[in-house]
Amino acid sequence: MMTGTITDLRPHTELFIKGFNGQRVVEFTIDTGYTGTFTLPLATCKALQIKQLPDVLSYLADGTRLAVRAFVLSVEWDNDERNVEILAIGQEPLLGATMLEGYELCLNYVTSTLVIKTA
Repeated sequence: MMTGTITDLRPHTELFIKGFNGQRVVEFTIDTGYTGTFTLPLATCKALQIKQLPDVLSYLADGTRLAVRAFVLSVEWDNDERNVEILAIGQEPLLGATMLEGYELCLNYVTSTLVIKTA
C-alpha cells in the first residue's frame, strides 16, 4: 500500500527513485489522463544519470505529436523495485495510469489523503 496527499485538488505521492548517480525521493502528481508510466523533467533524468533509450513518438492531450526522450528508471513501487520506461517531458513529475493497473486508487478530498493499494 502506498499513500499520499491532495493539495490544491491535485493528488500527489512520494516515490523513491534511483539512477547511476544517486537516489532521491520525488513527489509525483497522479495524472490518470496520462496513459504512460511516469514523466520526469529532463534535468532530473540527467542528474540521476539514468539509462537513455531511443526517443519515442508521444501524443499530447491536444493531439500534438512530439518526439520525446525516453529513459529507464528504477522506482520503488509497492515495496518492490521496478525498472520502468519513462518519458522526459515537462517540469512536473507525473505518475500515469499504466502504473495503476491492478491497483485501486482511493482519493479522499475531505481528509486530503490518498491510498494506492492492490485491487
